[in-house]
Amino acid sequence: MRSATSSSKTLTLTPTPTLTLTLTLPLGALGSFKLEEAFPDINPNYYGFFVDPFDPHRVWFTSRSTGTHTGPLLGKPPTGKKVVLPPQQFHLDFAPDGLLREIGFYTVDRRQGNTGGLGGAFGYFYGTGNPL
Repeated sequence: MRSATSSSKTLTLTPTPTLTLTLTLPLGALGSFKLEEAFPDINPNYYGFFVDPFDPHRVWFTSRSTGTHTGPLLGKPPTGKKVVLPPQQFHLDFAPDGLLREIGFYTVDRRQGNTGGLGGAFGYFYGTGNPL
């Protein structure tokens, strides 16, 4: 892996000088939760990208997501709380033809953050006092 960059919605990987992959990550994939409206400053803080040395079709990276609850969340009013999720390890699995076939993630250290150890959408709800 030569380089990797990210923003809140995209991930750009440059594994070789001649190949660049730009992916739109599924922050909005949870549709009806509307996390980006409830947390307009949501930031996944991706870092530590690397190709798995035992599986060249898998890329790993870590996230330490944050956001401030300033919009309604499933009909609940904003709390103004800053939510800090625990570190989460992500993987992207690619088929031999280069198409993305799976995105997975796991909470790494449940003692970090203020979401009761919960990651993903569950962390945002718990962190605002609205556990699912």
